[in-house]
Amino acid sequence: MAAPKQLEAMNLYAGVMEEIKIRLSSLDIAFAGGFQIPGALVREYCFLQFRMVCELIALACLTAHGDIEATTKLRKEWEADKIIKQLEALHPSFYPWPVKQTKVGREHRLHGIAEEYLTKAELLSLYGKCGGVLHRGNLKNSYPPKPLYRPISPTS
Repeated sequence: MAAPKQLEAMNLYAGVMEEIKIRLSSLDIAFAGGFQIPGALVREYCFLQFRMVCELIALACLTAHGDIEATTKLRKEWEADKIIKQLEALHPSFYPWPVKQTKVGREHRLHGIAEEYLTKAELLSLYGKCGGVLHRGNLKNSYPPKPLYRPISPTS
């Protein structure tokens, strides 16, 4: 039987994973043209969701390894790359891998799956790219402003 702190951590982890699913589902809507906004804003929305997913994965990892004493100082951290790098230093095999849950009778079993998934290196790379897209930068590199609507030429 799990201790109350373990149950709390498991519920938090499961809640974070559900939020990730919702955010990824919203990307399907965005990609399908479900948002009636300029393409540049859809792109920013998608990168925002990717960044949030990176942060949520990092927070889920922190939740799963919260029993490690050295993670206490990380609980106030929000930047995915910092959490990931510090967790790696504490426990090199901390990063999650994809599994499929099956029910056999009253038992639930987890089976590793070979499908592609977001690796730790890819998460760090994506997190950095998202920051580059979502921040305007300084005044010098923000002028002239980029148009939200791309002009349509007769040849395009």
